[in-house]
Amino acid sequence: MENQIKEKLDTHDQVLDQIITQVEVLEKRDYPDYKQSTADLKHAALDLKAYLTDVKAFIDKLLAMKIKHTLDINTKGAIIVLVALGIFTCLSVGLNISQHADNTTLKANSLKYRIIRQENPEEADRADSIYNAGPDAAEKKTIALEEKATESNRAQDIAEQKEQNAKPHGKKSGHTKSSHDVRKGDRNR
Repeated sequence: MENQIKEKLDTHDQVLDQIITQVEVLEKRDYPDYKQSTADLKHAALDLKAYLTDVKAFIDKLLAMKIKHTLDINTKGAIIVLVALGIFTCLSVGLNISQHADNTTLKANSLKYRIIRQENPEEADRADSIYNAGPDAAEKKTIALEEKATESNRAQDIAEQKEQNAKPHGKKSGHTKSSHDVRKGDRNR
């Protein structure tokens, strides 16, 4: 047992000798000075903290800020262009609606003329010949005939109205006038 203890003590002496030699080597080694690096790192950390504080304050300021929309001199051109495009769009839509209505009328008139041509081909040929002879003269003649028909209808309406007005008066006096008498009386005036 004594041998074992001696062996263990020798082993421990050897380990201690090795540790001492290692410490001597470490003492002789030239280590860099980390004091400056540590100070720079602390300064950088303080700068980063200040920067992050500024960013946080800026974000808080942005969140508290109310956005105001204003018109600037530079935006006048864009607004004028948008208004002009809006007006142009409205006019185009109105023109398209008008053209659609005119197209519908033209289709109806075309169908009516085709019906007349099928039912009365002689009358349709006569209308074509009048129009082909002179479109302007045909238009004037048609306008004159329409005015004459309108006047005739208006005169007939007036005569009927007078006849209606004369009936109550005739009943009060005991005799009634005929429509012929009313028209005759109108001519005398």
